[in-house]
Amino acid sequence: MMSKISVSILSILFFVVGCVKDQDVWTGGNPSAFDRDSYECERDAAVFLSPLQTPDYNERVRKRLFEKCMKARGWQKDRKN
Repeated sequence: MMSKISVSILSILFFVVGCVKDQDVWTGGNPSAFDRDSYECERDAAVFLSPLQTPDYNERVRKRLFEKCMKARGWQKDRKN
């Protein structure tokens, strides 16, 4: 039988592991160029698919449009944990 402390620790660990998300790291230029390009790509994707709905049904498609835009500008996405 597990003690209450063991159950609490396991619960906290599962919560923390569940909250960790993969982060996208973009390479291919300097930080100021990234800021400009990512802003413009997010803006352009939002023009085609508005994020104003709840729930946001367009989020996945908008993300793909953003990624294609960034790749077209010479950025490469590396997945990092």
